[in-house]
Amino acid sequence: MDQLRGVSSGNRRGVLCAGVLLVVLVATLAAEPVRASEQAPAAQDLLAVLEIDAPGVKVTGEQLDAITDWVRGAARRALPQMTIMTRESTNELIATNRVVIDDCDYNCEIVIGRALQADYIVTGSVSRFDEAFMLTLRLHATASSAFVGSARGETETLRGLARVADEVGAKLFAPLMVSSSDRDPSPAHERAGFGEGLEPVALPEYRELTLPPVPQVEVRGRPDLELVDLVSAAYALEDESDSSDEAMAEAWRMVAAYEGENAWQELAVEREAALGQRIELARRRAEEERRREARLDEVERRYRKDKAELARYLAVDDRIIPPQQKEAYRREFDEAYRSWLPALEERRRPASPAGTWRDPSSGLTWQVEPTGGTMRWESAKSHCSSLALAGGGWRLPTIGEL
Repeated sequence: MDQLRGVSSGNRRGVLCAGVLLVVLVATLAAEPVRASEQAPAAQDLLAVLEIDAPGVKVTGEQLDAITDWVRGAARRALPQMTIMTRESTNELIATNRVVIDDCDYNCEIVIGRALQADYIVTGSVSRFDEAFMLTLRLHATASSAFVGSARGETETLRGLARVADEVGAKLFAPLMVSSSDRDPSPAHERAGFGEGLEPVALPEYRELTLPPVPQVEVRGRPDLELVDLVSAAYALEDESDSSDEAMAEAWRMVAAYEGENAWQELAVEREAALGQRIELARRRAEEERRREARLDEVERRYRKDKAELARYLAVDDRIIPPQQKEAYRREFDEAYRSWLPALEERRRPASPAGTWRDPSSGLTWQVEPTGGTMRWESAKSHCSSLALAGGGWRLPTIGEL
């Protein structure tokens, strides 16, 4: 707002500086009407960008003009469905509606926005933090007096604020991009087809089928020694912790198939059937895991390919692919792979070393087989710190980790 410069002891502080109060005297309906050429079309929202302020920062008026124009340019690229007021039309409307600086209790930006007949008003400032220039933008909806949001970015040079204005503008105007497309479907964004056809394949939850201990069977008379050998082999396999279900099921099948008087036959049939259920459950689980791994391989390939394509889209000149279209591509990519990322990240982690187990939920690695016996606290701490398993680096867990 060129005509508002120098209102505070000759400093260019803008209309929202501390200590500067504003009264807006808007012309009545009988006053000279605003030119139709300066108003937004009926189907479009109107957005005004007030002159960027820079309290305490050594910048010239021309530099602030350039920064404000950069913000207006970012608004045009992010919101092509809106009308962005130029500096000339903003100044002319302020003068036509006789906006003067005097008193303003609060919400001065809202008062100015309504005087400009703008649906949205953008205010901003440049500040200096260490060696960086920081651009802060704020967005208000004038009709509801609502604060829509703010965004901030920084750079090492004033000229770098041209790039920062685009980045900050894309964040600031994102809510308007959504709401405007809801009102008018014409500016709908093109889709890139990221992750198309990929539906998450959830691994079914299987309950563990735990077998009860083998009961003792009452035997009357003298059993055949061949049968005793078969039963002993089955019991021995049950007692071994690393015996496979297939081996145990086969051992009990042979017991059940023994011809002759057999006190263990009923037990053998029940045991073979229970182990058969557990074998089938493991087979189905392994099949589901193989299918899921194959699907993850496909997703991994698609993810890398789509990620590379997204990077190329984002690197294209904004005049060819506007920022709002790039943001739509980014959202499409994130949405397509959001449900897959935990599984992809988990499979990229190295496998746990022998004798250890990594908890995927907490990221902690645990010793599988605990050290036998009991220890006092200090001895246990010393034992853990000197444990050489998987390269060392062990400690006692906290109560919250147990």
